[in-house]
Amino acid sequence: IAAGVAHEVNNPLAGMLNLLSTLRMKSNDPALVSRYLPLIEKGLKRIEALVKDLLIELRVEDASEIGEAEECIRDVKELIAAETSDERIELRWENALEPGNPVNQLKLQQILLNLARNALQAMPEGGRLSGKFWRDAQDLVFEFEDTGHGIPESELGRIFDPFFTTRTAGTGLGLWIVLRLTQSMNGRVEVASAPGEGARFSVRIPRGSRHVAQEA
Repeated sequence: IAAGVAHEVNNPLAGMLNLLSTLRMKSNDPALVSRYLPLIEKGLKRIEALVKDLLIELRVEDASEIGEAEECIRDVKELIAAETSDERIELRWENALEPGNPVNQLKLQQILLNLARNALQAMPEGGRLSGKFWRDAQDLVFEFEDTGHGIPESELGRIFDPFFTTRTAGTGLGLWIVLRLTQSMNGRVEVASAPGEGARFSVRIPRGSRHVAQEA
């Protein structure tokens, strides 16, 4: 991870240093300034996003606050609804979980937010985001399904790798964080997708408070 961070930061950093060097020599060229400043801003924003994602992962990784899954899902719904206030996204929410299902709230919230936002990014032209939450005999199940562009089979085995992304603005850490946090609660992540058919991500966490505390 350290090597990956160094690589991901060094690439835009090296480019920005070259741009600044050129601007220093040709500071009186307004066309060059207007052309290079947006590129420098883009590089800085990428580094900012990378650091933000890593700080979130580090902060949540050690979280041990146990609470109700139902309350956590309700909070996430409000956050996602605020981000999908335009008419391009249809939000469907089916929560069959009742009080009495303890979870590590900070970890679960970050998992659900990352999955929901990942789904939204897969639907730039709009679509439907469905969230379904229930429990079976062994697990608490948290599922998001979108109607986006889907994931090619050749990429399915790599989507949880750190820094892997097909989006120019992505850091490639969102799904890696989902996997790490889920595994820290002895859970697993399942994904089903095909190009043009959207994607479905399911997180399964074993029922019982001994599985959701900070043990892993």
